[in-house]
Formats: sequence, C-alpha cells, structure tokens
Amino acid sequence: MKNKDKENYIAREIGFLLANIQSLLDDASSFLFKELKSFGETENKKGEPKKNKKERKSFLLNIIRGGAFFIGEIGNSFYENYQKLKSKKK
Repeated sequence: MKNKDKENYIAREIGFLLANIQSLLDDASSFLFKELKSFGETENKKGEPKKNKKERKSFLLNIIRGGAFFIGEIGNSFYENYQKLKSKKK
C-alpha cells in the first residue's frame, strides 16, 4: 500500500469512527430527552391529605417534573428538526 493510500485509509477509518460516535451520542441524547419528557408527564398519586413536609416534597417534585418535561420537549423538537436538516443535506 502506498503511503498516500495508507493515509487516506486511516483518515477514512477515523472519520467512520467519529461518525459512529456521533450517532451513538445522538441516540443516547434522544433516549434521555424522551425519558425526561415521560418522567415529566407522570403525576403524583393523590390520596390521603398530606402533611406539610410531604406537601413541600410534592410541590418540589412537580417543579422537577415540569422542568424535566420541558427539557424533554426541547430535546424532542431539536432532534426532529435535526433529522429533517440531515435528510435535506443528503
């Protein structure tokens, strides 16, 4: 193998590796955003009257769920638009 061919081969293999890493990160991020959104959609179980400490925990949990839902929605929107942009470039 010539030196230039060897350099091209190495460059292509590195490019292939980076593309696979990017794809893996995209898949992991997409999964995380979907999980955050589904976590944000769940509600507290309503039942017996809560004590003051439990009410505060419930209130904080609702804030966290709302934030998780919002971040998940942002992520889903990002990946939907990102996929559209990628498909336009091909």
